Formats: sequence, structure tokens, C-alpha cells
Amino acid sequence: MAFFKLLALILGVEMVSLAPVFILMHKEFKNMFFNVLCPEQRPSWMWFPITGVAGLILLAWYVELTTKVNLSWIITLYLTLGFVKFYLIIFRYDQFRDIMIELTRKERFFQWGFGSLIYFIGIFFLILGMFGL
Repeated sequence: MAFFKLLALILGVEMVSLAPVFILMHKEFKNMFFNVLCPEQRPSWMWFPITGVAGLILLAWYVELTTKVNLSWIITLYLTLGFVKFYLIIFRYDQFRDIMIELTRKERFFQWGFGSLIYFIGIFFLILGMFGL
């Protein structure tokens, strides 16, 4: 139970803190994304966070299957769905970059849509971590 509560609170705080930065500084975020995080060629350092998140997903599934915690399946499902992004980064990096370029061309949607979505999912995880688990 403590694992999912801690994970929900960390994800919630991270998302709620990142959303205003994303909304207010979207041009800087976009420049940093394409210059540092997602350049033309996949950087070799990208394997470290991918491996870490894959380990976190495996750990979440292990804890999910071996313990009984109410609503923990929500966090496990969220992490598992995030693995689709890592599949694209690992095996189809050019396609992932094209998708991100197309999304960032829609300035208002990219700024307010993703920022609001990140914020509300973060609030949901905070509430889940404080009261649900």
C-alpha cells in the first residue's frame, strides 16, 4: 500500500508542478524538447530513463499481483499505458519525433490542452494518493 501511495503522491506533485511551467513557458519547453530530449538522432543516454521506467512498471505489476490494494490498478494501468511511448522511442524513434512535431505545430492545443490535462491528472493522482489508497 505504501508503494502505490508514494507513487501516486510523487506523480501528482510532479504533474501539478510541471503543468504551470508547461503552460507559461511552452516555447522554451518546446525548444528544450527538440534540442535536448528529442533531437534528430536518438541520444544514447535515453536508454537509462527507459530502463528505469520499465523497471518501475515491472515493480508496479509485481506489487499489484502480490498485494491487495484498492484502486492500485489505476496507477498500474497508467504506467503500463505510458509504455506505448517508450515502445515508440525504442523501436520507432523517427515516427515518435514526427508525431511530436505535428502536435507542437498546434500551439494553443499543445500549450493549453496538454498543460490542462497534465494538471488535472496530477490533481487526480494527489487525491488518489491522499484518500484513495
